[in-house]
Amino acid sequence: MHLYPDVTPSEHSLIARAGREGLHAAFAVPMRLKGSERFGGFIIGNWMEADEFERSFSDVAEDLRLFCLLMHRRIEDLTGTAPLPLPETPSAFGKLSPREAEVVNLLAHGYTRQQTAHRCNLSIHTVSDYAKSGYRKLGIRNRAQAAALVHGTAGEAAPKKG
Repeated sequence: MHLYPDVTPSEHSLIARAGREGLHAAFAVPMRLKGSERFGGFIIGNWMEADEFERSFSDVAEDLRLFCLLMHRRIEDLTGTAPLPLPETPSAFGKLSPREAEVVNLLAHGYTRQQTAHRCNLSIHTVSDYAKSGYRKLGIRNRAQAAALVHGTAGEAAPKKG
């Protein structure tokens, strides 16, 4: 807690109580999507000492942040709590047809192919075709890499060659 001077007394109390219960280290992922005034977040913690925890999670930290971002978006979608607009598409999407950009953007935001098909009034097979074509044009292989591109973390989740 000493590393985070902006922790409120209420948050300090929660953290202290968690420590008494055995939580020694945590990975916090604050959430505030583009266009939103609201904050939220996820806390992933365990019994490890802070140094050990940091070493263990350093390789997957960006993947966890991206996963939390997608989960945050889907929770808001599913609960209908002030759905947020999708962020602007990255400039790389200029390579895509409008329909490819729409499909890849929805998939990158956590929508399933079935949900994307329903939202775009397409068949699931057509969504798959647009996704494959869009991924190929963007030089990526899957929705996780599309999400990293859309959410500005593409440097950490760049496509692997070979």
